[in-house]
Amino acid sequence: MADYDDALPEEEENLLENYEPPISPLDVSVLWKRLIELDFADTASISALEQDIYSAMKSSDDNGAYLIMLIELQFMQGSIERARSLVFQLWEEGGDIPPQIQLLYLQHLIALNLPEMATEIVKAFLEDVDSLPFAFYIPLLNFSFAFQDVDTLEILAARIEEEGEGPFYDFIDFCEQNGHWETLASLHKIIFQNAALSLADYRISFETEQEASGLDIILSVAKDADGLSQIINRQIEAFCQKNDIDLQGRIRVLVEPISVHPRLDTVFLPV
Repeated sequence: MADYDDALPEEEENLLENYEPPISPLDVSVLWKRLIELDFADTASISALEQDIYSAMKSSDDNGAYLIMLIELQFMQGSIERARSLVFQLWEEGGDIPPQIQLLYLQHLIALNLPEMATEIVKAFLEDVDSLPFAFYIPLLNFSFAFQDVDTLEILAARIEEEGEGPFYDFIDFCEQNGHWETLASLHKIIFQNAALSLADYRISFETEQEASGLDIILSVAKDADGLSQIINRQIEAFCQKNDIDLQGRIRVLVEPISVHPRLDTVFLPV
């Protein structure tokens, strides 16, 4: 019994040394996990997370990461102007923001058609591009196509694919051989002009099952997805006919309600 009593203080000391306080439910990492696992149609969970973020901000000296999560929730709820206001607020305030959360902010800048601001974020990531996880490339690729940044696209393609092989190189060649970078810029002008008040997210996807890779531009909008799809695609078709442009079926614009947007952990920085 005496031996046990003698050992106890040392065991307690070890426990104290290894003790880690429980993570607060309002910690950035906890709220971030909740955000990326949210179902975009789950309005109750979206509202609950929004309230928790507001609570976290009250006791924080650096609200940058919380603001970005709050912006995303505005997009989820279709509050585009509120999201825009918070985007500019964050741009002025700055803050110490984890890289993956900065990249979500990049997505917001794309949706709001703010290429100059988006470029500043992309430049910072490209300075250390070789150390970036491949998942981090996804928002950078979205940026490259939204604003026709061919240099960034080529940098990323060189790290994703074998040189000269794969959908990115295939599409780069297609645009260069047919002069379609300017075409792509014109298509995006049509997209952003028509969807400016409703666009909540922008992402690209490649259809690789056919012989030549096709680019899908996927727009998630706050309202009237069917109507916007008809307007945008009708104007794109008219533009191509007027200018005798044949896209060979390799570029599609798909418009969907924000409520059917996949969870962020499946399309944005997936594991």
